[in-house]
Amino acid sequence: MNPHLNWTVFIRGEEAVAAVQHSLEYAKHYTVAIVDIRMVSGINGVETARQMRVLDPNLQILFVTAYSDVSARELSEDIEGPILWFRKPFHAEEIYQAVYHCCNSWNRECELQRLRYDLASRLELQTQRLETKVKS
Repeated sequence: MNPHLNWTVFIRGEEAVAAVQHSLEYAKHYTVAIVDIRMVSGINGVETARQMRVLDPNLQILFVTAYSDVSARELSEDIEGPILWFRKPFHAEEIYQAVYHCCNSWNRECELQRLRYDLASRLELQTQRLETKVKS
């Protein structure tokens, strides 16, 4: 296991949703959630993912399931944004690679957002400078 990846396991969907909410309050976003469609108790994995995605639209979601009442297509229609789907049993390396690539994608998106913000700020500053020169 990669020592740079931090893992947190939640058995119940409500705990996972609360953890995402908490992470957003402290600006320590989760990058990827691996969600079993059939969770132990409480809300199921689909509802868990739906609530987490509402809280954080950038959260990468990987569904795992052995038995499902929902198809991958139905999940894609139900959960906003991209998802991945794995059937049990799966190889740990498959999940690791998916998580690794989701993290890279998430990091690139964050960097892109930062660059967009920086560019917008520079454009705003340059516009203000030009308007000041035109007025004088």
